[in-house]
Amino acid sequence: TVNGGTNLPFTATIPARSHGGGTAVAVPLSALAVVNDRVVEAMENFTVTVQPNFNEYVLSSTTSCNATGRSTATINIRDNDGTIRVTKDAVPNDAQDFAFTTTGADFTAFSLDDDSNATLPNSRDFVLNAGNYSVTETATSGWVLTNLVCTDPDSGTTVNLATALATIDLDAGETVACPYTNDKIQPLT
Repeated sequence: TVNGGTNLPFTATIPARSHGGGTAVAVPLSALAVVNDRVVEAMENFTVTVQPNFNEYVLSSTTSCNATGRSTATINIRDNDGTIRVTKDAVPNDAQDFAFTTTGADFTAFSLDDDSNATLPNSRDFVLNAGNYSVTETATSGWVLTNLVCTDPDSGTTVNLATALATIDLDAGETVACPYTNDKIQPLT
């Protein structure tokens, strides 16, 4: 990420050979690398400018005859991360731990509860690469899952209340929120 419009120098090497006769040369931007930082960011733009050195090379253009050489290119970077948020709502609030299993790269199993104790949270955020994931709440004795509705900005996520499964289509830059609501089974008197 380049913040504040800072000019950061880098070097690109053009292979040694004859590039005459109008042969185009792609300048490799090997100093630039994609870093998977697991931070959801907005799309970013940066500009690369090649400084002409008329003793070594001439910038040219293929857009029209005698056009000035193009020395600037704008590159758009779209972040490939999104967020999955899973929340537990126990009715009534309770210290019961609820376990969740998952599928998908780097999406690990976890537990939640819904009480004032800080040992486990009632919500977890997972910043992951865009892709397909699933989360399933493990059945818990004495509790029944009564609601599971995921909010997905492009409606690509589906849920199955009977199996406690959310199948998540996570796109870059979006947050998919899946609250699981369980009611405590009251004993018959």
